[in-house]
Amino acid sequence: MKEDTLQKARNWIEGLSQSRFEIEKLSVKTLQIVRFQKGLILAYFTVPKHLCDRNGNWQAGAIATLIDIVGSAAIASLDGVLKVSVDFSISYFSTEEVEIEAKLLGHKAKLSSTMVEVRRKDNGELVASGKQWMTSVDIKSSKL
Repeated sequence: MKEDTLQKARNWIEGLSQSRFEIEKLSVKTLQIVRFQKGLILAYFTVPKHLCDRNGNWQAGAIATLIDIVGSAAIASLDGVLKVSVDFSISYFSTEEVEIEAKLLGHKAKLSSTMVEVRRKDNGELVASGKQWMTSVDIKSSKL
């Protein structure tokens, strides 16, 4: 039986912990998916020490990587196609043990948009938010 796009997207994000790219592997190491449905992902993430700066704050680049990965998976859950960011805006507020929610905002032809919110797990306070516009690329490896 052919694997559906939702399961392919989930397998892709979970498989990143075995990625040959160190940034992806380190960024998803403690990611726990709580809910995964078409156009929506809810996950918990404990910020590991190796993703923190010398002051103990979650590194901005690590936050951006995780937002990009989770947002991409939310889009891929619809059509099974990995897309590249063409516009990526992130606001950072704080760092903690967090809950991440990626929601599909719109999808038309090759262009898709997501909003990813990162909140403190204990009190729901906003830690970071990111909005992405993504488009599919015409290379064989863009398929999940």
